[in-house]
Amino acid sequence: MEPPFIGLITKEWSQSAYQVQAKKLGIGIKTSDQKMSGSDLIDFAKECYLLYVDPAIISISAIKTVEKSGIRIYPSSNDFLFAIINFL
Repeated sequence: MEPPFIGLITKEWSQSAYQVQAKKLGIGIKTSDQKMSGSDLIDFAKECYLLYVDPAIISISAIKTVEKSGIRIYPSSNDFLFAIINFL
């Protein structure tokens, strides 16, 4: 049985810390530090249990597209909008 995979789109310097912890938990991580459109994110998410994205890299419109496709993504568009409204 293969470990579950999480898609992680963050700055490159932070990816290694996540990979070390995921390995301890028996979780695989698929990483990128590139901006992606909604359709690119959907392709990236294949075989991933969920996606975690850095909102500085991935746009709110791309996050919404992924949500509509049924893929689990964090932060959700609602979380992202809540943060903008309450913290900026």
